[in-house]
Amino acid sequence: MEPTERNPPYPAVFVAEIDEEHEAIGRVVGEMVDGLCSGARKADLRTITHRLVDCVEKHFAHEERLMRAEKYEFFGWHNMQHNAARKRLREFVRPVEKGDDVAAGVMITFLSTWLEAHAGLADSMMGAFLRNRRRGRTG
Repeated sequence: MEPTERNPPYPAVFVAEIDEEHEAIGRVVGEMVDGLCSGARKADLRTITHRLVDCVEKHFAHEERLMRAEKYEFFGWHNMQHNAARKRLREFVRPVEKGDDVAAGVMITFLSTWLEAHAGLADSMMGAFLRNRRRGRTG
């Protein structure tokens, strides 16, 4: 697995706090990739894994609060995607905790690919909705 530089790590949705959270997730993903490439200690990889899952969970919860507050029409569809990703990420935690570097690599590939696609469509739709709502309140 080769470390990659991407800026921004995922497609921008043009809602500052969401884009910042995507960047934070990208930084933790980068830490995991760097750790895997450099042969980091298993304990360090476990710590990064837990930080990554926590970061993703907090991000999803934040988006879900925003969507509920604004009565986003596609909340159910968007939330279903979050729940599927949550479930898949949890499947990787135990193998990574046991020192399975292959599982850690697959987890990073899954999350990176999933988040790029999710941010590019579902989050972009949500972002446009939120921007329009905010404009309506200030305009």
